[in-house]
Amino acid sequence: HADGLGIYGHDGISFYTSQLERARILSSGGITFNGDTATANALDDYEEGTWTPTLPSGGSITIYTATYTKVGRKVTAYCYVGATPTNDNYIFYIGGLPYTAPNNSNYYAGGSLSYSGSENTSSLGSPLVLYNNTVIYFHYLTGSGVQVKNNQFGGRTVPMILQVHYDAA
Repeated sequence: HADGLGIYGHDGISFYTSQLERARILSSGGITFNGDTATANALDDYEEGTWTPTLPSGGSITIYTATYTKVGRKVTAYCYVGATPTNDNYIFYIGGLPYTAPNNSNYYAGGSLSYSGSENTSSLGSPLVLYNNTVIYFHYLTGSGVQVKNNQFGGRTVPMILQVHYDAA
């Protein structure tokens, strides 16, 4: 193998420097690095887009922006919304994430709530992604494990800037 580009009919395309393979485009699809040829380790997906946040437990939502990036199975979803949940005892969810989280009750993924208007951000805790679902929920930071309900907001519109990081199923 020499420096430069190697093209092989059954292995794909390989790139070398200093006579070492640095990257390979697999014939089955995906990119591997530093001589790794395992399909399971291949970077086989990259995507950027928008998503549509919803309030599945009721209410209305204004979407200022909602974007996501997916690299392999890793998803980062961001949104800036004005949420007006119904004033009831249902769990407060923001739905519509672009991918479903893994179906594993021991799977936990979260993110950060960086702005919530006059609502006390620390009282809401961090956003969490519900397993086997496309929704975000919140736990109170009291150690009780109690989920935030719609009536926490008393029918008010709450601006929220948040992001979550999770695996796609």
